[in-house]
Amino acid sequence: MTQILWLATACEQDRKTALPDEPWSDEAEVLFQDAQILRYEVEQRKQETARLRVQDVEGAPPSLRR
Repeated sequence: MTQILWLATACEQDRKTALPDEPWSDEAEVLFQDAQILRYEVEQRKQETARLRVQDVEGAPPSLRR
């Protein structure tokens, strides 16, 4: 019975009091966006390198050793 009352009370509370309006700080958002941009650029370079390697273009970077 106590658990039911606790759940009912929790459901009645305003959700905004439980969660902040902005879960990320502005600095964290900027860092996240920068990381996304870098990840995209790295992926684009990998694809371009693979394309050049397939075409056997002079100056294409060597394959990475595994």
